[in-house]
Amino acid sequence: MALFATASPLLRPDILIAAGLLAVLLIAGAAVILVAERWKRKAIASETKAQAADDLAEFRTMFDQGELTEEEYDKIRQRTAQRMKEELRIAPTPPPPPSTGPVPPPSLN
Repeated sequence: MALFATASPLLRPDILIAAGLLAVLLIAGAAVILVAERWKRKAIASETKAQAADDLAEFRTMFDQGELTEEEYDKIRQRTAQRMKEELRIAPTPPPPPSTGPVPPPSLN
């Protein structure tokens, strides 16, 4: 009987169940927040892509009508591409390795 009298009150079944439920609720809440953030990021990315495409189409029309020079259109296109990369957090593409020319086939000697 003395063993039960000195047991910690934290080991009572009702306390353990409540703590377990609280942990499950916290994990579920974190999962909901994670899913919502991903959904939000995807929505923003699709809006950004659509807006950039609309902008480029409008500038292309202006270029075709002679309202923009080729140089102006190229600058706008590059700036729009850069803005999209920054908004979507796309890493810049590394340059390709230098080409050393064609590689000769191995000799059969």
